[in-house]
Order: sequence, then C-alpha cells, then structure tokens
Amino acid sequence: MSFVVDNTTYQIYTTELQHIASTLKGMGPFEAVRELRPFDLATIANLSGVTSIGPTGATSTTSIVPGAYGVTIAPGATAQISFRVQPGFGFAFFGWISDLDLGPSGTLQIIVDSVVRQEVMNRVAYDNPQKKVYLLDQVVFVKQGSQVTLQATNSGAATVSGTLWPLAYIGGTKSALQISGTGAG
Repeated sequence: MSFVVDNTTYQIYTTELQHIASTLKGMGPFEAVRELRPFDLATIANLSGVTSIGPTGATSTTSIVPGAYGVTIAPGATAQISFRVQPGFGFAFFGWISDLDLGPSGTLQIIVDSVVRQEVMNRVAYDNPQKKVYLLDQVVFVKQGSQVTLQATNSGAATVSGTLWPLAYIGGTKSALQISGTGAG
C-alpha cells in the first residue's frame, strides 16, 4: 500500500491514522499520543546504538545520534535497533520512510518479542515519490514490557547511506512526551 496524494486517498489515510492514534491512546490509557520523533529512541527507549549484522554474522555497533534519521548498511548486512518498551509507554507502528536502495530483496521489519509483526519490501517505500509506505493493514501495537526490534536488510551489492525511519505513534504521559497544554493527544 503506497501513499498517493488525491483528496479521497488523503481523507482515508487521515481517518485511519486518527483511528490508530485513538486506539493506542485507549490501550494505556495514555494521557497523550504523538508521532514518534528521532530523539525518542535515544531518550525514552534509552538506546545507545544501532547494531549491524554482517553477512558472515559479525556484529558492530554505531552510536545513535539523538535527532538523526540516518543509517548506513553494508551489502548483505542487517541494521537493527532493539529496545524494551518502558512502563507507561506504548507504540503503534504503521509504516516506514526510506530513501535507501536496499536491493531487490531488501526488507524492513518490526519484530515484537521475537515474532515478525510487520514486514515490507523496501522497494515499496523507495520507489514511491514521497519515499514513504503506509502499512494500514499491518499496524503493530506494542505495550509496555515488550521487546521491539526495528530491522532493515540490505540485499544490494553496495553500501547504502540515507534516511530510514518507522512511522509510528507513541503514547504516554504529557510530561514524558514533552507535550504541554490541553489540546494535545
């Protein structure tokens, strides 16, 4: 499923995204829900790095720069970020932003508690003019205490660098999500 900009499609996506946010808010119950931001993985999830798993199984870790969307993945390698959802938080993953050419079999996955819950061929996002893919038929809701792995596999013949980010909502308290006022969420 890709994002096409016309009024009918836009209205459908807007309605679906509002429903996803509402469902996540009711799961908590959370005070507020907002879009996942780059610094969240380094702050709320307490992550320190991105693990790269090479074709031979060798691993290396690079630091996460708070606020950065960028990633570099070697040929045949897999880049992944794993974290446990802290108490008082929840997530709803519904798509990806990717301008990486991960080759013909490159995949983007969300794994929850060792089970692949969302998977899409990277080409769907890469070939889209907006570099986005909305997976409204594969929305993944994640509760506190769950182990989450965001994973991208490069099946191409070259090292690629670029933008890679999951489209998601995060639910929690207004103070933890840095939301002020009564109009949020």
